[in-house]
Amino acid sequence: MPPRQFSTAAKDGADLALTPLANIPVPAPRPALTYQSDFLGESFAFAGLKALLGAADHSKAGDRHAGLAARDEVEREVARHLLSELTLQHLYDHPLTTLDGRIDEVMRVSYDIVQARFSRIAGWSVGQLKDHLLTNPAEAADIGLALTAVMAAALAKICDTHELIAIARGISRPTRARTTLGLPGTLSSRLQPNHPTDDPRGIALLVYSGLSMGTGDAMIGLNPAVDTVESIGTLLRQLDQLRRETGAPTQICVLGHVRTQLACLEVGAPVEILFQSLAGTERTNREEFDIDVALLDHAHEVMRDRGGSGCFPQFCYFETGQGSELTYGKHEGLDMTTAEALCYTLARRYDHARVLSGTLISNSSRARSPPARCGYVASEKTRRRRCRCVPR
Repeated sequence: MPPRQFSTAAKDGADLALTPLANIPVPAPRPALTYQSDFLGESFAFAGLKALLGAADHSKAGDRHAGLAARDEVEREVARHLLSELTLQHLYDHPLTTLDGRIDEVMRVSYDIVQARFSRIAGWSVGQLKDHLLTNPAEAADIGLALTAVMAAALAKICDTHELIAIARGISRPTRARTTLGLPGTLSSRLQPNHPTDDPRGIALLVYSGLSMGTGDAMIGLNPAVDTVESIGTLLRQLDQLRRETGAPTQICVLGHVRTQLACLEVGAPVEILFQSLAGTERTNREEFDIDVALLDHAHEVMRDRGGSGCFPQFCYFETGQGSELTYGKHEGLDMTTAEALCYTLARRYDHARVLSGTLISNSSRARSPPARCGYVASEKTRRRRCRCVPR
């Protein structure tokens, strides 16, 4: 089967072949700077950009546990002020490194931006970027392709919730498989027929029950109890049969490891949507999720050329665990928001092939307890949504 063709609009019409890591330009690491300010007769100093970014954010249990949060709201506001005055060029020129001084591959991927667009805004401060997007929200999507993860994280830290919503309203990014997600006025849900022993009878009951309540237009996505090629292949075939029998306008996914899903594809299982969890540091990805950028690139290429989704223009599903890097103690000194932004720029590498991005939430609230292991969070609001179907 010949490779499918994809839209290339995301990067000014250029070829959307993945940029080799070695070809992504990243400035050499520089010695950490100290960012200082005086306020109400008190002196504040932040030793390095990581410390400044951490202190500028809302206090979260994960960041407090890692010693990255501000001591109080006064220190946080000072950090936000200092961050707002930094230029985007300054953030570009000071890539964040691992604890041993390396630029890891997730940070490197974040620098795969549209340089022509960045050159037009490089002299802006983070505060100017915020003001521009608030008055010109329709430009957010285009400008976003010129931002690294650290720039995006810095912007988020100096915005309040209402400002973030106002900026995001200017972005429309529908994703398409059998159904279209992300259209204005719509909310889609994932039907999740998990069973503790992967019993096909229990899974079928949960699928029929969920479809009867109108859920699952985003996906029928099952978390398997056993991650083997035989087990996941069987589950994929069962979900495919159920979808065909019911005629449900949706797509299927069994959320095994990407290696297992690729092996299933090799033996003819109907892998329609490829799943993988992502983290914001190379160390977490390699040591906890057993993935790296080379594997994700390979998986993307295989799905593009031979995936079971046939004519789907978008076929990857990424979940990001906000705080997983801190949960495992492999955050490299990064705060939770910055690590999460790095997850998103890693997903952006495969953006033209993404169906949806879920979120695994650890303890990102203001609770006074250490980070907890990640768990999927659903909402009762997902029961009330509309979708638009696209012809197969």
